[in-house]
Amino acid sequence: MLDKYRHMKVVLTLGQTGALYGDEMIRIQQAAYNVEAVDTEAAGETFLGYFISGVSMGAPSWKALRMAARAAALSVTMKGALASIPRREEVLGFIAA
Repeated sequence: MLDKYRHMKVVLTLGQTGALYGDEMIRIQQAAYNVEAVDTEAAGETFLGYFISGVSMGAPSWKALRMAARAAALSVTMKGALASIPRREEVLGFIAA
């Protein structure tokens, strides 16, 4: 896709495998954090929300990807959709075991 549309920015979520980001300059692979999943209902939405938020606030793509992966990892440890989306402070304090 990036060969055809060179100015695009693409994020592909891969569930427990992680995510990929690509644009005309770089390709980044972000591993998923290893957590015990309880409910994966809002993981993708949480990931993309945190990624878009990070990029829109000026974070480099790699940093936004890392924050999004942490947020998604935290979200799957809780039941429900809206209730499982972690607050920014929780994501910033998350350290993978």
